[in-house]
Amino acid sequence: YKQIGDYDKAIGMYELFIKEYGSDAKLKETKNGDKKKGIEPNQKDYDERVKYLKQAYGDLADAYVLFFDYRRAAGTYDKMSNISHFDAPYKRTAAQNAVFLYANIGDRAKVESTKQRFFSMTPPPTSAERSELEWMIAHADVKEWDERSPDRGDNSAKRQTAISSMESYHRKWRADAQASKYTVQAAYYVAKMYRAGKDNSNYARWCTTTRKDFDTYKGVAGNNEKGRNKALGSLQADMAAECHFREVDEEIKKKFDYDSGFHRYKGVI
Repeated sequence: YKQIGDYDKAIGMYELFIKEYGSDAKLKETKNGDKKKGIEPNQKDYDERVKYLKQAYGDLADAYVLFFDYRRAAGTYDKMSNISHFDAPYKRTAAQNAVFLYANIGDRAKVESTKQRFFSMTPPPTSAERSELEWMIAHADVKEWDERSPDRGDNSAKRQTAISSMESYHRKWRADAQASKYTVQAAYYVAKMYRAGKDNSNYARWCTTTRKDFDTYKGVAGNNEKGRNKALGSLQADMAAECHFREVDEEIKKKFDYDSGFHRYKGVI
């Protein structure tokens, strides 16, 4: 059904499979046995059921995404992150996906609850994992702003919200070098949005911050298999380079351009 594009029926079959084959009661019975029913524990069958249940949940979430039902996809990932039969790495990935989808549909309450579950998982998330998750949440506000639209009304309000989210993220994570790949982006987007609002002083300040954060990122990024720093040629490098270029461009305009009052060459060539 999924392969022929009939997602409604595919979703129905996945849900039926999960309900009947992968119910919590059935999994516990298979793993621990049931003396009253004369059922012996069967670890092999349990492991197989968990494997196929994980696959079914993953395919169900994918089907919801393909069907553009992002809320139900988020709910599926949310449920996956809370199933005790699944291993920790699988639940962590599911929680991250749930947070990402909830953030993009603007469900703040679900974002917070799923984020807290992720933070409470064992083993505790590293600072790199925590910073990545919080970046996904903060970046959702940037996506709401349309840089091609006039800076007024609702779009201006969205820009201010995005600035606040990016500045808050930057304040929280700027001292953690492991989060520098995201603080570079946060600083860049703040600079970009101030520039859109014609706030040149704040724009210049955040562009300088972008370059400084990139230097930090370059210091922790490490080298690739060719011995070249991974930060070079990255998205973050583009952002820092753009800021540097704009600084140089502004200086040229200010000190040399005709439009700034500098005379053109006159006389015989």
